[in-house]
Amino acid sequence: MGLLSQGKAQELTLYCGESDQWHGEPLSVAIVNLARAQGCSGITVSRAIAGYGATGRLHHSGAWQFSSDVPLIIQIIDQPERIRRLLPQLQEMLQGGLMTLHEVEVLAYSHATPHGIPTHLTVQQIMETALTTAPPTASAQEVIQLLLPARFRVLPIVDEQQRLLGIISTGDLIRTNVLPVRRSALRTAQELDASPPTSRQTLQAQDIMNRQVQTITPTSSLKAAAQQMLTTGRRQLPVLAEDGRLLGMITRSDILLATVTSPLMSETIQSEQQPAQPSSGSPLESSVMAIAATTCPTVFTRDSTGAVTDALVRSPLRRVFVLDEQRHLVGIIADIDVLTQIQAESRSRFLRWLASWTRGRPESASQKFGPRADTLMNSSLVTIPETATIREAIERLLHAHHTVIPVIDADRHLKGYVERSHALRLIAEEEPST
Repeated sequence: MGLLSQGKAQELTLYCGESDQWHGEPLSVAIVNLARAQGCSGITVSRAIAGYGATGRLHHSGAWQFSSDVPLIIQIIDQPERIRRLLPQLQEMLQGGLMTLHEVEVLAYSHATPHGIPTHLTVQQIMETALTTAPPTASAQEVIQLLLPARFRVLPIVDEQQRLLGIISTGDLIRTNVLPVRRSALRTAQELDASPPTSRQTLQAQDIMNRQVQTITPTSSLKAAAQQMLTTGRRQLPVLAEDGRLLGMITRSDILLATVTSPLMSETIQSEQQPAQPSSGSPLESSVMAIAATTCPTVFTRDSTGAVTDALVRSPLRRVFVLDEQRHLVGIIADIDVLTQIQAESRSRFLRWLASWTRGRPESASQKFGPRADTLMNSSLVTIPETATIREAIERLLHAHHTVIPVIDADRHLKGYVERSHALRLIAEEEPST
């Protein structure tokens, strides 16, 4: 059952009668069972006081009598692709009634307990079931077209029975010389109308895919999933049935979202001046500095582009933090920031350098692609104060859709950074909650 995150979603509302039936059971019960079987995030059935529909006949529950056909309102809020998958069957089931669909803004969605990390939850309760897949005969160009806009960073390759044959990641496309650079850099290059180095497009999915796939069962615990991700370095795991059929995908974000216990994932994290509240016993309420890395890849605003690219090569984050002369954090630079900010005539050279770096054989970065660090950096920073809790750091990571967030003190000095893997390790080491 996939989890919702903050942002755009859809609300599907159905109006029917309490006496409506579907194959011998109440229609409302059949719809709830369908939504559950399809992995919907949730469903609500409400019993109305009175109402009428297309027939004009009044349905009501009187003060002193019971009506067997009062109106029911059924609401489903979920991701658009999952709603679309439900619609054909729901339209068949709702033989008399009304169905509406509109966009909503999700502010908060959590079913975690407030007493600790919910390691008792299983993979099938939070996995994503709306997946984009491809057959083994798909061309390299088809694979790229499916993978570039996909929510996941991997594309499962399945047979006609939906059995998993392999996985294609950006790394597999780079390894087989289909793509020259990673996905985000390629998308940025296309937006800038810059031409990346030529690549092979004649292979099929079965020639590119990784057949040694790390998978997990739907009944595995979140703790087991977190441990497997940390051990293998995977950001997502395909979920397989006993017969090898692909049932869904679970990601680091899914697991972290399930740990959020705040009633509202607010953009407003407690201020730098406000001390963290004492721990309530849950590791999530500990200081963010308990999991933060304190050795940070940095450059200074006055550093040249060559110094920046050298620092990017050395950085385990594939990005660097930018400090001013007083060592205040003022920006961050990733490869796409350099690609965006340098002059158009230098982009093809930078893409060639980027391709060599991506393949693990970076050419000399001493050449200058353009301006200094202060003109390359992204100054729209998402940060977390050192006084924040781990729970607040997870909320900020998820809300900002970031994999890394810098930790700063009240004077904006860089104290460390938090990755999603840091929070995941906390879950992997947590004892099951009761």
